[in-house]
Amino acid sequence: MRRTLFGLLALGLLGLPGLASGQEQEAPPMFWVYQERVKPAMTQEYEAATKDLIALFESGGEATASLGWTTISSMENGYYYVMPIESFGGLDEAFGEWMTAVQAVGMDAFREVDSRTRAAMNYAEASVIALRPDLSYLPETVALDPEKPYRKYWWWYLTPGMEDDFEAVAKEFVELYAANNIETGWRIYQGMLGGEMPMYLVVDRAESPYDYAARDKEVMEILGDEAQALGMKAVKTARRIEESDGWFRPDLSFPRAEYEPGETD
Repeated sequence: MRRTLFGLLALGLLGLPGLASGQEQEAPPMFWVYQERVKPAMTQEYEAATKDLIALFESGGEATASLGWTTISSMENGYYYVMPIESFGGLDEAFGEWMTAVQAVGMDAFREVDSRTRAAMNYAEASVIALRPDLSYLPETVALDPEKPYRKYWWWYLTPGMEDDFEAVAKEFVELYAANNIETGWRIYQGMLGGEMPMYLVVDRAESPYDYAARDKEVMEILGDEAQALGMKAVKTARRIEESDGWFRPDLSFPRAEYEPGETD
């Protein structure tokens, strides 16, 4: 969460995708995601500076109380700072809250910490994603939980025009899992602003990679060939699929231990 965070709005808000499948009812929860790619050799320095930034904001009292973000760290992708927003219009409000907080703690103090984090970074990216409860299975079971900090991510970069096909398969997966009474679920987010569109993000959680692998094996043994067939249908919609891991980091989120992000992942 650096001073460049909202500056990345220069990516542009033109040509934003609508929700596929005619989602015109209630607006889905949206999230501003700021990603910082860190030099591997400077991970310790980066995290130390980030914790100093959090401590600085903690000293701001009421002036910084409106700030809030969830942090996910990933060996492949660096650090994600996730902030809920009500709509694209909420970005202006979030920027105002950020600047108020920076001014309250002092620009010089902020710049000193900010310079240390930027020295440890390779580059930063920003995106906006929207939760799709209609494509997710038991989305409440994927809520943030310090007892299950591990995250598994699949980034589906679709062939343009295949959004409806992908969403149809996701709904078939929901039906298959429900018919077999699978107790754990996943969330699907749709990319609304970012570098490569169309994009959908599938998120699952577990206590650890080993816990996830064991559970996934059990589920696949139950679902068998039907899941394999649906998987092949889904693959036909993609131009690229990326898989990555992440960890929920309460120590790098704001507020730290007390943060209750609700729908955020």
